[in-house]
Order: sequence, then structure tokens, then C-alpha cells
Amino acid sequence: MFKIGEYNRLSIHRFTSVGAYLGEPDAGYDDVILLPNKYLKPGMQEGSELDVFVYLDSEERPVATTEMPFITLGKFAWLEVVEINRIGAFLDWGLEKHLFLPYAEMIEQMEVGEKYLVGVFLDDQTERLVATPRIGKLLKQENSEFKPGEEVQLVVYNETELGFQVMINQTYGGLVYHSEVYRPIEIGEECKGYIKQLRDDGKIDVSLQPLG
Repeated sequence: MFKIGEYNRLSIHRFTSVGAYLGEPDAGYDDVILLPNKYLKPGMQEGSELDVFVYLDSEERPVATTEMPFITLGKFAWLEVVEINRIGAFLDWGLEKHLFLPYAEMIEQMEVGEKYLVGVFLDDQTERLVATPRIGKLLKQENSEFKPGEEVQLVVYNETELGFQVMINQTYGGLVYHSEVYRPIEIGEECKGYIKQLRDDGKIDVSLQPLG
């Protein structure tokens, strides 16, 4: 089964006039996906294994590409808005079909040509990959595997009354309190941090300075 929004390791089952059909090496011909002609390269043949990205084309059909998007399912990146219309915004994510960001997900008025920090999730109803600037909804808010003092990579994505909300290792959510910030911080800043405390409610407190 193909994983939409992710890279898949598939093999070429057969060639047609429109491209090559890919599938699991041992799967039957029913469970296949099209790799269009424009992505075929010299030397490809039946049985060749490829790493391809799977998403929905303009007709909402699963399709494979050898191009590498700037962002994949569950990940985060700064993407440029290339169009805004009555249903939402469309972002350049490195593929021919732009990434959709519906108005319901917006937290501010967006402008064409500007870049915004967004994450990508799979809409359960349409199976369409959708962008959102609501970073917190895609982050895990607790992780018992961290240890106090552990060094982590942070991305600052929001400011609240308590402090700055940060993305930890592109996966978890944490908080740096205002009272522990001793230098200017900007939204979108990337920096090192240190796990300060794993709270009883599952939240993660983070420090910008090594503990002790």
C-alpha cells in the first residue's frame, strides 16, 4: 500500500504509453501507481527499484514522482505563497502541483510572495495533503524518552503569555518561559536548546542555556 505524502520504495512493474506503473516488488498488477513519462530516466527497466514521492495529482489521483518536495507528511518548512483565491492559499513546495492551505487553517492574512512556516497533514476526508501554519496541532506534546539536560534542536514558532512555543527536533512541542529568555528571540528562529523538565502533565519545558 502506498503512503501518500511520503517516499516509497517501489519497483517498475510495466511500461505504458503514459509512463511506468510501480508497485511493491512482490505485489500483483492491481496495486500499482503511475510514474508519468516526464519522470522516467535512461536505464530504467522492469524490476528497477525507485524511491518516489506519492501525492495526489490535479485530478485527485495518487501519482508518483522522482522530484523531491521541500516538505513531506508530518514535517515543517518555510514555503512561499504563490496564489491566493476564494478557497485558500497555494504554496510552492517544489512540485508541479502546488500545496493547498485552506482558509480554515490560516491564523493571519497571507500575502503572495511571502514565506510562512507550515506543516503538512493528510486530510482524512479527501486524502489530500494540506498545509497548516498551526504548528502545535501536528506536534507531539509529550515524550518520556527525553532526559533533563539533553541537547535538542529548536524552532521558535509562536509566542504566548507564558513564553515561546518551540518545535523540538521537528517532532515535539515545548515551551521556553519568558522569565528564562535573556536575549531577543524571533519567530522562526532556529537554535539549540536543552530539556529542562518533563512535567507531570506531559508538557516539556525547555531552556536556551545548558542546565547548571
